[in-house]
Amino acid sequence: MTTAKEFMASFKARHAAPKPKRVSAKEQVKQAREALLNEILSGMRDKKRTIPKEWERGFMSAMSVVEMINSQNKF
Repeated sequence: MTTAKEFMASFKARHAAPKPKRVSAKEQVKQAREALLNEILSGMRDKKRTIPKEWERGFMSAMSVVEMINSQNKF
């Protein structure tokens, strides 16, 4: 016969919340890279308002390159 303590321990073990799935190192690197690229893009969008008119063309080109790199990582 089981004691109340043993019964509760087995009950808690059966009904415990599932452990979160471990994220692989490769997936962590992918997530960090996406976060970094998104942070770069948001910073560039913020600075876009304050750049001189002469720099606009080059700045837009740089933003396009970062967006292209970002979109290639998602596939």
